[in-house]
Amino acid sequence: MNFALLVGKNDPLSGYFYEYLEKLKLYPSAIIIDKKELSSKDTYIIKKRVGNLLYTNPIEKLNTRSEIFIVDNHNNLETINIINNLKIDFLINGGTPRIIKKKLINHLKIGILNAHPGILPYYRGCSCVEWSILNNHPVGVTVHLMDHAIDEGNIIEKKVVNVSKCKTYQEIRTEVYKSSFELISMVSKKICENKISEDTFLRQYEGKYWEPMNSMKEKEVIKLVENKKYKYLFKINMNDINVDNILNKSIKLQ
Repeated sequence: MNFALLVGKNDPLSGYFYEYLEKLKLYPSAIIIDKKELSSKDTYIIKKRVGNLLYTNPIEKLNTRSEIFIVDNHNNLETINIINNLKIDFLINGGTPRIIKKKLINHLKIGILNAHPGILPYYRGCSCVEWSILNNHPVGVTVHLMDHAIDEGNIIEKKVVNVSKCKTYQEIRTEVYKSSFELISMVSKKICENKISEDTFLRQYEGKYWEPMNSMKEKEVIKLVENKKYKYLFKINMNDINVDNILNKSIKLQ
């Protein structure tokens, strides 16, 4: 299996995707960098979420073994030509600044893998970590295929993140980011080794979309963690958590 990594120019987290893949001895056939940089707003949001717990790690600063391509837009014909020439089977979203179009997805044997910071289909959309904490639900990561609709592609694998050692909101957010890098790398390895295939992916139907959380509720989330009111801060047996059962009882899918 051949795969490539999609990243935006100077994305502060893009290097982590490569480093976690490298730990598993996985090397993308290509790193395709979109010339569009992360907006100042998105950069601020990342900084607010993790503080100094994750250092800025753009992929451009790494010494990689992959061929690097710089394109004007990930949706352009230029990217499709790279996919065809290198016989790329799937892509990993390592921070594309674009809403990916169906035309690009259709040129891939498997599709585009994305690590979403929430348990799908119960937590689609925005601020899913924050909403999970506020609702006293487990935080988690879902690796799924990207689709034209937000967070509605086929589910490949999901994982509850153990935050029992976290003492602050930023520590929880950092653990979720790390789990995202780890899970998408592990899923990629399974695909490359033919240990999972498309017929094992779970199709999504109904789901719950969450809007961006406002600053007042974000403060509530921070206080919940600081005051140890979030139940998953305490040591628990992760094997005892049936996350789908928990969320299905309290979240109405639409």
